[in-house]
Amino acid sequence: MDIALIEKKLSLIETCVRELRELADIDRLERDVREARFVQHNCR
Repeated sequence: MDIALIEKKLSLIETCVRELRELADIDRLERDVREARFVQHNCR
């Protein structure tokens, strides 16, 4: 098992999740279905 590779991939996943959460626009949730679905899917 390549621990360094696993850590690298996990770091990328964590970065992507953080960026998705930062992109979420909470003010648009009630009037924008696309934004609501984005947040539901990515910000749990």
